[in-house]
Amino acid sequence: MSIFTLSGLRGIIGENLTVADLQDLGGKFGSLIRGGRCAVGKDTRNSGDMVHEAVVSGLLAAGCRVVDLGVTSTPSVFRTVKTLGLEGGVSLTASHNPPEWNGLKLIVAPGRGITQGEMDSLISEEQGPSVGGEIHSLRSRYPEDLLSFIGSDSCQGVKIAIDLGGGAGCGFVEDLLVRLGCNVVSVNQVPGIYSRGLDPTTDVLSDLTEAILLNSSDGGFAFDTDADRLVLVDSEGRKLPPDYTLLAGIKYLVNHFNMKRVAISVDTSLSVVRYLESLGLTVVTSAVGEVNVVKKILDEECDAGGEGSSGGFIYPSFNQCRDGLLVALMVASMMKERAKLEDIFLETQSYKQIRRSVPCDRLKYTKIMQRISSTEVDPDRTDGVKIFPTSDSWVLIRPSNTENSIRISSEAPTEVEAMALASDYEGRIRRLVEESSGVGL
Repeated sequence: MSIFTLSGLRGIIGENLTVADLQDLGGKFGSLIRGGRCAVGKDTRNSGDMVHEAVVSGLLAAGCRVVDLGVTSTPSVFRTVKTLGLEGGVSLTASHNPPEWNGLKLIVAPGRGITQGEMDSLISEEQGPSVGGEIHSLRSRYPEDLLSFIGSDSCQGVKIAIDLGGGAGCGFVEDLLVRLGCNVVSVNQVPGIYSRGLDPTTDVLSDLTEAILLNSSDGGFAFDTDADRLVLVDSEGRKLPPDYTLLAGIKYLVNHFNMKRVAISVDTSLSVVRYLESLGLTVVTSAVGEVNVVKKILDEECDAGGEGSSGGFIYPSFNQCRDGLLVALMVASMMKERAKLEDIFLETQSYKQIRRSVPCDRLKYTKIMQRISSTEVDPDRTDGVKIFPTSDSWVLIRPSNTENSIRISSEAPTEVEAMALASDYEGRIRRLVEESSGVGL
């Protein structure tokens, strides 16, 4: 079955995600935004044209005026909705899921993801008779907006290697970095050719490491397919934890703006938490998921936030979504001052994280989570169950929003400690899943 959550609709084309599904959801979303103006952009998957035609036909039937951005990043679609004051936007992507997947990320005014209430309304939406809309193409001004934000001379002379992963960033990321004065070498830069895993947080990024070492680069950036995630690799070719992307964005803002409050997802590393605490900033915790973090940012009037685990950083004044290229430019500008990428994190406390996943039918989530929660003393239930074995370690167990699985994350000062915690709780979850298959939890 396809998966429809606040993270969007995702499925395998031809198996559980059909043209009819896509057209229907496009029509319902068009009705939700009352036939308003809607930006549409797609990533580089080979099913992109088919998905585009199906979704756009639904939007047009609902009377929408479609602003077609062509192949572009998810943050570019968000930014276009924000700057042009559109009623909605749709990014056609399955993000970091495998190439055979595709899907939709839905955006509403003033440039944010849909809420649970809006999603519920969308599901029950009855599309009226086809009234016919219109479509026209538009080149996104997102690159120019980034250039204006970061400053034309801010990255002069920085030597960067980039891994575009065959994704939407292939069309403009290198060009923008060059315009900012960077010396750039690119790998995996052919659109739609995926020679590494689509999720840079889990891939080893060997091509990028090799490029950094061969070219004596000061560091490297790896993007996912729709360019909202960013993973950093230092000048020695060492892949940094995805939480360091969030940490880097916060460090940039602290140096340039007056910061007071930051919202982070419950699975964010203690490396980030300890840094925020050292500055005396107020830390607000949200459930995992970009939409949840953005909602917390807006509700609590936070200056920034993000999901460390996904290599995600959110600066709401620019974009109310994860924006991989925005934080990449922030990092590049800091590298101009500090020379090497790793120099940005010299004072950072280091922790080790382990992430596991146990396949599980979504219908069994609730009872399994109740069972694991009942075995713990005073767990944090912000999202799933978070346990604190010590003041410097934690384990988070939560249902996935995008896959049929239960995710287990652990963090501790050493890899051995984090591994032991992850293995312990993975065993417990597997036993509960097996029991549910036998007796029906």
